[in-house]
Amino acid sequence: MENRDSGTIYFIAGLLFGGIVGASIGILMAPADAETTRANLKVQGGKLLKKSLTAIETFEKEKLTPAINKISAEVKGKVIEAKADGLDKTVSKIVSVVQSKVQPKKQ
Repeated sequence: MENRDSGTIYFIAGLLFGGIVGASIGILMAPADAETTRANLKVQGGKLLKKSLTAIETFEKEKLTPAINKISAEVKGKVIEAKADGLDKTVSKIVSVVQSKVQPKKQ
């Protein structure tokens, strides 16, 4: 048991030492001063955000909306079948709930 505890202590000490050495080398080897680095990170972050939003928008248009429309059509078909079976009141409630949940947002 004592061996395991001392091994854990050495592991944690190694992590701390490695972190300190790595941070020190990173600071010394940085290609630009802190202000320039922050400005570059801000620009790159903005570019990444724009790419992400474009990818999300494309996914929504090409994949999500068609899937929602397909499922909505299938549910509507089942609801129509259920209405034919005499469940008009319950089906009307279900249809209104489903429509409110799956309507694609208007742009």
